[in-house]
Amino acid sequence: MHRKTGRPLRKWLVALLIFAGVLATLPAFLNLNRYRGRIEEAASKALNMTVRIRGGIGFSVLPFLKINMNDVHIANRGRELFSAAGISIAPDLRALVLNKNFQVRGIALNKPVIFIEKDRDGIYNFETGSEAGSGQSLPLSSFSVKNGEAVYLDAMTGERDFVKGLDARIKIQPGGTGQKGFFFTGSLRASGSVRLKSLQIDNVYAYDLNSGIRCEKGVIDFSQIRAGFYGGKAEGSLRIETAGDDTRFKLEQKLSGVDLEQLLPEHERRLRGKLDAGVDLAAEERDGQGLSRNLRGEISAKGKDITIKTVDIDKVIEKYERSQNFNLLDIGSVFVAGPFGPLLTKGYAYADLYRQVGRGESRIREFVSAWRIEKGIAEARDVAFSTRKNRVAFRGGLDLVNERYQDFTVAVLDKKGCARIKQEITGPFNNPKPAGIGAKAVIAPLESIFSKVKNLVAPSCKPFYTGSVRQP
Repeated sequence: MHRKTGRPLRKWLVALLIFAGVLATLPAFLNLNRYRGRIEEAASKALNMTVRIRGGIGFSVLPFLKINMNDVHIANRGRELFSAAGISIAPDLRALVLNKNFQVRGIALNKPVIFIEKDRDGIYNFETGSEAGSGQSLPLSSFSVKNGEAVYLDAMTGERDFVKGLDARIKIQPGGTGQKGFFFTGSLRASGSVRLKSLQIDNVYAYDLNSGIRCEKGVIDFSQIRAGFYGGKAEGSLRIETAGDDTRFKLEQKLSGVDLEQLLPEHERRLRGKLDAGVDLAAEERDGQGLSRNLRGEISAKGKDITIKTVDIDKVIEKYERSQNFNLLDIGSVFVAGPFGPLLTKGYAYADLYRQVGRGESRIREFVSAWRIEKGIAEARDVAFSTRKNRVAFRGGLDLVNERYQDFTVAVLDKKGCARIKQEITGPFNNPKPAGIGAKAVIAPLESIFSKVKNLVAPSCKPFYTGSVRQP
């Protein structure tokens, strides 16, 4: 009984091995390179761009049929915007055999490089001025990228962003391959994973990034994002949602152990220490308005035992009490700017402090910089820091749309949280001015004497600050 069933099984196995061998050697007998011109012409017509295949073209049949093209380049208006060491396309055999219709079921990119540029007229290099192809979507079921790179350059602003070492695997659900909307996600339903070796967007740098990704009905969710961030760690999520020409963003991030020396540009590395931060922001890009105008949410940073290597803040405050003839905001610039980075620090005059009080070193016992943002206006909720001798607090708003200080005040506090020294700040971020600084320099001694007498008679005051930073 066993012998009778064993012989047919062996025959089937032998036949299967022979068939597999034939399939494996079949590409050697078929030369697809002679169709190079037709393939380039069809692809160029579909994209309304120039497609060139400089390497070889072949196919493989195991474990499934794939057409492989090497050294592929795509250009628009004479400028290259895409290249890849290799592209593998998996056709739909059923559609090809039954309907004689060539449909792509999977695409794999090996070492692709994408270059996106916006010129001084606001025109992107991928814009063609006419619709590409027939407007039909590709019925893809899989898409992958191995070791990819992308660069974005804005010729008007000089902004340069990049992505390096991109690995992605995306599975696309049946019926979910529309091409409308942001990143072709109008009707896309897909999920997968993304890994990046490094990423820089608007001077913010991250590395070793891992994230899940899910797309459905114009919404892209990046979940469980984990990345290295300036010597620390970042965890969180990002949602991008499209509705017509409008785009909504929702970002939640938790940062821990961020190294201040790495965070600042090399020529501005005056701080030593670590900070933690949190971001919970939402924004909308609608009716031609930028994201900052519709920005809302909360953002904060905090840290302890931080060293400022170039100036003694206690010495600065002592000198200010005598003269009041320089900008008090300079002493706490980086702590106000903590969550907003170079947007604010570009206006601070450390050199003025050096000239007036000389170099030194400060130890910041603790600092907090917590803000509430609504319609592009950041309002200070708890912004203060303490040194060995003093506690400094900030109150007011930052107009992130017009880049100006709004009813902003700096104060050196007493033990009750009242303002022992107070200075109002006006003007743009890149050129902040103390209000009425000249007159204050003249009457400062009289004000100091009057305030001391007043405190002896009526010691109560209205606290300027009631936040979490303690008096030293």
